Amino acid sequence: MPIKFDENGLVIQSLAEIKEEIKSGYTYEGEDRKGYKQFYGTGSQLADNTNMGKEITIYAEREQLLQEKIEAAYDANYRASAGGVSLDRNLENIDQKRLPAAPSSVVVYAVGTPGSPVPAEALKMKADGTGEVFFNIEDFTLGFLPAEPVALLTRVGNTATVTFFGVHYFPEGSFVFMSGSEQAEYNGLKQIISAAPLEITFYVSGSPVTPATGTIIAKEAAAFNAESENTGAIQALAGALTTISTAVSGVERVENAVDATIGSETETDPELRIRASESLSGLGGATAKAIKAGLTRLSGVTFATVFQNTTDFTDSNGLPPHSIRVIVDGGDDSDIWNYLYEKGVAAGIKMDGTEQTAIIDDNGEPQPVAFSRPTGVRIYADAGNGLVTNSDIMQGAVFPADGQDQIRANLVAIVFGLGADVWPAKIKEAIDKVAGVISSDPEFDIVNPPVNKASISIPASERADIDSGDVTF
Repeated sequence: MPIKFDENGLVIQSLAEIKEEIKSGYTYEGEDRKGYKQFYGTGSQLADNTNMGKEITIYAEREQLLQEKIEAAYDANYRASAGGVSLDRNLENIDQKRLPAAPSSVVVYAVGTPGSPVPAEALKMKADGTGEVFFNIEDFTLGFLPAEPVALLTRVGNTATVTFFGVHYFPEGSFVFMSGSEQAEYNGLKQIISAAPLEITFYVSGSPVTPATGTIIAKEAAAFNAESENTGAIQALAGALTTISTAVSGVERVENAVDATIGSETETDPELRIRASESLSGLGGATAKAIKAGLTRLSGVTFATVFQNTTDFTDSNGLPPHSIRVIVDGGDDSDIWNYLYEKGVAAGIKMDGTEQTAIIDDNGEPQPVAFSRPTGVRIYADAGNGLVTNSDIMQGAVFPADGQDQIRANLVAIVFGLGADVWPAKIKEAIDKVAGVISSDPEFDIVNPPVNKASISIPASERADIDSGDVTF
């Protein structure tokens, strides 16, 4: 049978229609093609239960299967109907790929013999309740700080205070494993919420007896990243990863402080179609969302944001009536101007910005195009405030001779996004990851000398930046 097309595309026939054409004939390219009735006469017995009727059914069923295969091949050319590998290939031309299956991930803490190395994928743990296996995805080393015996452990409300016999070096914000208390609520993985030379505090659940009894010890907990062996929605609630299924020398116990980030199965065809459609929605017109989506596809552009004023008055950002202000970080000026002229902005919308040019339109008239680069917010940092380092090799990693230079380099390397706030944890992380740093309490500010320890809010059109000359000790 010939394959038919109409204004709606491929025409697929029913089994009954195919049978009727075999019986009565059909017209193809203006010529009448004969069927059974023309060959055997109009009085032929062609009912389904006759011999010729059974032959017709066999032919028709084969024809129907062939049409279904042709339909599948035809549909594979269209995003809305393609599936599987055909859909993957269809989306290659818009740089979209199916998201693969992903494992669940979680940060786990381990304690044991100080300084013990643990190779990647060596430590396997089972989640309580589900039995799902997780493993460390990177090399890590157990903490170098020695275990600290506890002189006194008391509680006020939900806050426990640990007093040591001597000076400890557990940093504020780090995790410790508490053990030996006869009150179970004090034991386990705890995050230090404050630290003094002889004390630390952490939150405790319930109302255990105070002061605690028993021979209590605090040990430094080393953090590492772990993933589930299986992909998909593998759950590991906080505190579920405590069973070590593959022993590693030096590791005594493990535990996760928060729930695992759930993984996913391979993206389905419907999910992929929806995501691809959403990615293309940014190409549809001069909306703020569309402009931003298009700009971020330009080579070299790392961040972009769009402000728009649809009112008849200048707004609080100083944006003129019926105008947009585009802030772009990275990318070539001419690429950005051309995009804004060709695709980004509807007629009659004024562009406000410091980077200005004029592009000649089809009528030979100059059309103004503009955008702005983000304003830099200078951040000063006192990395030496509260900085405690180790100089005794018997106590673990020693702070190197160029340690301050390493800290300075880490701070300068921080990439703050457009409008991204400056968080204390980000500053502290850059300092604490240098070998030999025991603890730090940096101050940072937009003024010099810095006195601030809280987060700094950065406007959406600005970007924070730390220069090496603005880091002091």
